[in-house]
Amino acid sequence: MLNLLFVQLRTLKGGHVSLVCAMDWSNQMLTTGGMDGGIFNTDVRESSHIVQTNKAHRQEVCGLKWSASGQQLASGGNDNHLHIWDRLSQWLHRLEEHTFSVKALAGGLAHLATGFLT
Repeated sequence: MLNLLFVQLRTLKGGHVSLVCAMDWSNQMLTTGGMDGGIFNTDVRESSHIVQTNKAHRQEVCGLKWSASGQQLASGGNDNHLHIWDRLSQWLHRLEEHTFSVKALAGGLAHLATGFLT
């Protein structure tokens, strides 16, 4: 029988104004996307933990995926857009060809698969 112990390490506050819908890790950086369309990069080692923010999606952020190198981030939204960001939250690309929400992100950014879940 497997015994699991869950311990709350930290509560991160002061970010999204509504639900967090997506998250992904890159080393010590936790990136979250919310119903508010915002994306927050959080350094979990810092007391002032929010280090970068951006709001490119007009609706909910449904999916986030860091590249294996940790240098680029893909974000998918309920607005049917896919954004590619660099590590400093500079917008690099926006793909608008999706006809549904971009909720599923898989692979690395060199070969990124996107889609939606029903």
